[in-house]
Amino acid sequence: MADSIRSPCTPSTLYKLSLRAYVSTLGSKPQGRPWKLDHLPLAIIADINIRMSKKEEYRDILQEVLSDLETFENLLRYEPVRQKLFICMGTLMGNGKPLATRLQKNFTMRYRRKCEKNLEVHKFGENSTTHTLEDTDMVPEENLNVFSYFTPYVNYVLDDEIFDAKAVDFGLRLGTFLCEGGWVTDSIQVLQCVAAKVCSTPIDVTNIAVCLDCLQRLLQAETVICEFKAAKRTFQEIQKIIKTYSEDKIPPSLLTQIYTRFSVLSFARSEYGNSQKWSMFAIRSLKESMPERIIVDALRQAARVCVVKRDFSRANLLINQAVSRAKYVFQINSYIHIIFDPVICP
Repeated sequence: MADSIRSPCTPSTLYKLSLRAYVSTLGSKPQGRPWKLDHLPLAIIADINIRMSKKEEYRDILQEVLSDLETFENLLRYEPVRQKLFICMGTLMGNGKPLATRLQKNFTMRYRRKCEKNLEVHKFGENSTTHTLEDTDMVPEENLNVFSYFTPYVNYVLDDEIFDAKAVDFGLRLGTFLCEGGWVTDSIQVLQCVAAKVCSTPIDVTNIAVCLDCLQRLLQAETVICEFKAAKRTFQEIQKIIKTYSEDKIPPSLLTQIYTRFSVLSFARSEYGNSQKWSMFAIRSLKESMPERIIVDALRQAARVCVVKRDFSRANLLINQAVSRAKYVFQINSYIHIIFDPVICP
C-alpha cells in the first residue's frame, strides 16, 4: 500500500527527464528548424509541445511549429493527443500568441486564388430576419449550387488543383477543433472556405454527405456566437438539400446531427416549440450503431428542451440516458459536464 503512494520527493521518470533535457536545448539551436520532430511518434511530439508551452522563452518557437499546417494536421488526426493540443492552443492564445488566427489564415490562403474583381452574387435570406426559421420560404431548387451563397464571405476562387478530398477533410477537422476550443470566428472562416469548395459544383448523391456535414458544422459555429442571420441562411441551405434529395439519401448519423443542430439553433433563438420538434426528430432517428458522441449530444439537447418546456419526467429519462452512456464511453458522470462539456460534442 505504501509503495503505491507517490511521495512529493519521488524522482522524475527517465521519460520526463529526457523531455526536459530536449526542450532546454532548443534555445541554443540555430534557425532553420533543425529541431523538426517528424521522425518521432506523435504522442512524444505532443508531450514536447506541452512542455514548451509552459516556458515563455519557447512559446514563439512552438507557435511557429504549430502554425505549419502539415504538422498541425498530423497532430489533429491523432485522437489520443487531442486534449494536449487544446492545452497547447489555450496556453499560447492566453499569452498573446494568435495561433488560431494564424492557422485560419494559413489554411484559407493556401487554397485560394485572389479574384481580380468582386463577383456578382445572390445572398439568400437578406430581408427575412424578423421571422422564425419555419416561416422562411425555401429558395428556388433549380440548379442546386450553393457556392454563390458563400462567395460574399470568402471572396476568392478556390484552387482545385490542391484543394482535394484530403484538404476538405482537414478543413472540417480544423474548423470543428477551433469551434470546440472557443475560437469560433476563425472556425467559421475555415468552414466557409471548405463550404465554398464542396458546394462549388452541383450537389448529387456522391457528395451530398460531405456538403451537409460541412454545413451542419458551420451551423454549429454560427449558433455558438449567435450569428443568427448567417445561421438562418445555412439552415435554409441544409433544408433545401434535404428536400431535394430526401432523407433516405443521407446517412442516419449525419441526419441526427443535423436535427440536433436545428434544435440548438431554435433553442438559442428562444423558439422552444421548434427546438422541441427538431430534438424529437433527432431522438427518433437514433440507432444503436451510431457513434456515442452523436447519441449523447442528441440526448442532452433533448433534455435541455424538455426542461424549458417543463416536461420534467421526460427530461429526467433523457439526461440519465446521456449520463449513463457518457460515463461508459467518456468517463464523465457529472450532469453539469453532460449538459455543457464541449469535449463530447461530435
